[in-house]
Amino acid sequence: MNKLNLQFIPSMFLIFILFILWEVLVRSLNVEEWFLPPPSLIFNELFSSYKIIFDHFLTTFTEVIVGLILSAVIAINIAIVIFFFKNLEKSIYPLLIASQTIPVITLSPLLLVWFGPNILSKIIIVIIISFFPIIVNFLDGLKSVDAEMIKMSEQFGASKLQIFYKIQVPYSFLILFLE
Repeated sequence: MNKLNLQFIPSMFLIFILFILWEVLVRSLNVEEWFLPPPSLIFNELFSSYKIIFDHFLTTFTEVIVGLILSAVIAINIAIVIFFFKNLEKSIYPLLIASQTIPVITLSPLLLVWFGPNILSKIIIVIIISFFPIIVNFLDGLKSVDAEMIKMSEQFGASKLQIFYKIQVPYSFLILFLE
């Protein structure tokens, strides 16, 4: 075994001990299964219902991926517009900040009533959750490209459009995925 695999052994051992302790306590104290089921029952149910669980996992995964893609497309395009029109930032940015003060959990019931308990309402919830971090990080990436790099690109004859697409946008994606 290499060193990387060995570092996880204490954590795995602790988790194993906690599961055993949980099992023993639930069985010895005669806790009702509906109140606190033992881990053995949970794992048994998990493996016996794997098809249903996997189907629901795929549905949720699809909703999350579609929501993230739509959110990224919308947020990145708005960030680009804000970047080129500086006055928009002064008017839109406070609205973006204010939108983050509303807990998504309070909007969820409204979205379910308006759109129904279907995929659309769940995708909209994902968009609402992920929109702000994407737009803020992408906009920060556009603004924080090293000025020396831009100046050097201009000296080598790069146009504003080339600088934007070849330097600022890739850097913004880097910031987006790293933060």
